[in-house]
Amino acid sequence: MIGDIKLHRAITEWKWYKDSNTMRLFIHCLLKAQYKNSELKGQKISRGCFVTGRDVLAKELGLSVSKVRTSLDKLIKTNEIKVIENKTLVGTILEVVNYNTYQIEPELKVVGKTMKEREIAFRDSLVPYVDKYGKTMIRAFFEYWTESKTNGKKMRFEMQKVFDIKKRLLTWSKNNFNGNNQNTITKRDDVYLQNIKRQMKK
Repeated sequence: MIGDIKLHRAITEWKWYKDSNTMRLFIHCLLKAQYKNSELKGQKISRGCFVTGRDVLAKELGLSVSKVRTSLDKLIKTNEIKVIENKTLVGTILEVVNYNTYQIEPELKVVGKTMKEREIAFRDSLVPYVDKYGKTMIRAFFEYWTESKTNGKKMRFEMQKVFDIKKRLLTWSKNNFNGNNQNTITKRDDVYLQNIKRQMKK
């Protein structure tokens, strides 16, 4: 569900897990960070970022400003949180590093939905990756994976046993846009790549 976050059990081994104030601050940042890119008073606020301040965080968490400052410094030092330059807004823009890691992707295979509704859901799930990969690549990816046979009931991505969008996009980018690992491509991969290239020419 959009808006949810996910935490792996491995977080119990995280450096700041037993530091209650720092742990609370980090979780709070995850919950406050924006899910989509936006703009406020001419300042771009990217996905994973939000506008705040030490006084605001202290009030929201019920902590003193000094404790917030100490915990924030720890998170910045270990690259969990990053401060984004801000010349327009009153306040500080904080970014949760590796924000996508903590997000639950929207469910794609929804029973009872029409193919058009499922296609729209798939398209919407690609929106967060446009800034990273560009509109051209995302459009090609979308058109390829939503293709279906004549009178078919499923799109190509729905016929896969596993479909992790993040990993599929990374593989697509490496194989077709960066030109990496061309010497290790199998015959099956080669057919797959040729299909992709044909889609991109449309």
